Amino acid sequence: MIRTRNFFLFVLLVAFLIGGILLTLWFSASTVQQEQYADMIFGGDNTATMTAEVVTPEDTRQSRLASLRAKLAKYTDVAMAPSVEEVSVETTNSENATTTDEAPGKATADVCANYGATAVPALNGQLTYGESGGQRTFGTVGTTEPTGSSTVPATTVATVFVLPLRTTALPSPSCIASDIVAVTPTGSPIRNTDYAKYRGVGEATLIGYTIDGFELYGASSNLQTDACGGTTVSGVYRYYLSSERDTVLNCFAAIPVAL
Repeated sequence: MIRTRNFFLFVLLVAFLIGGILLTLWFSASTVQQEQYADMIFGGDNTATMTAEVVTPEDTRQSRLASLRAKLAKYTDVAMAPSVEEVSVETTNSENATTTDEAPGKATADVCANYGATAVPALNGQLTYGESGGQRTFGTVGTTEPTGSSTVPATTVATVFVLPLRTTALPSPSCIASDIVAVTPTGSPIRNTDYAKYRGVGEATLIGYTIDGFELYGASSNLQTDACGGTTVSGVYRYYLSSERDTVLNCFAAIPVAL
């Protein structure tokens, strides 16, 4: 027959075991529920990683220009200040203009205030040339009927125009009033813009005579000419063409005559 005390201990042991099992099941269920809750919040990772992303606005030229214009409008009383790009363009153009003005280039002709083109019908390229009395004479050849006992017609020369015959330049040059600055030995006009026509002519070749009284020769490679384009050779002043200018002359070394 089972004793009462042993039966009581047996019941107590069974109850203790059942209570331990229930307590274990309860803690297990609680842990699973917490894990499920963490999965829902953190996606399965109990350790939450917090990151901060700094968004930097795109740095574009338009945004910088807009910002600068806003500042200009804020600190000035100008309703619409010029954009930085416009100021940059104006500054660049100004610098380019300054550079262009200061850049070395070919010398330009000294033209008079009344400078203009000239038409001289008498300069037909069929004139004769002669020197007499300190002048260069250009004329036309004609004939006269024989007189007296002569049976041979006489040859005559009718003067068309004369140019001075000079060998020394004056202290002060003269401006160019007409586009015709010289004539050929046969009486054809040489205009100041005709440099390209005589570009290949050498310094030993006489091109013509200037209307201020000097000889005009082709381009020289070793002679240093003055501001007008002439120099003294063997005591005689004469003009030479030069690749350093686009004109025949830049000024007159003496007083020119009107054709």
